[in-house]
Amino acid sequence: MAKNNTQDCTSQTTVSNFDIEQIIETVTPAIKQALRNYSIHANDREDLYQEILLKLFRALKKFDFSQPTPFEHYVNRIVKAVKNDYIRKKMAMLHRQDMLVNDFVVSYNYKKSECILENNVISDEMRHQIKALTVSFTQLEQAVITYTLEDYKPQKIAQLLNVKVKVVYNALQRCKMKMKHHLKYHK
Repeated sequence: MAKNNTQDCTSQTTVSNFDIEQIIETVTPAIKQALRNYSIHANDREDLYQEILLKLFRALKKFDFSQPTPFEHYVNRIVKAVKNDYIRKKMAMLHRQDMLVNDFVVSYNYKKSECILENNVISDEMRHQIKALTVSFTQLEQAVITYTLEDYKPQKIAQLLNVKVKVVYNALQRCKMKMKHHLKYHK
């Protein structure tokens, strides 16, 4: 006889598929209203709604309606949990994105400063080497090399020295030949 009572209790607390559909139709407007939150993107609302429905469907199979806790309370807890999970996920993604951007900025600035430092070291070394080599250069060749190291174009150098561009190109060529000769015999 006790066995029949147990079966009667379980049959009273279980929910049929028709009842599940009715319950879901009843709570759908409340769920959708709860998802109309400024922090939830419109494209994500449907996904969250589906996730809530899946959790409700699973919960309805196990939910004991004879308990004093109202079902609405349980629905609100599921909605809140899903919303909190969504917000945590978004915050983690934003934090990760900020970290990636920050890593890129740091590495870019590091490479940029490294490049500037490297260029300064190279140009300083070149200036010292050229000063050692310029002993054999004429005044014109020394002026042309100095302006060239300061990134002036041959046309601008010609204007500054008040000579023709061809003279600047010839002076550069002579400087190159003298440097090659110096490097070849003074290693």
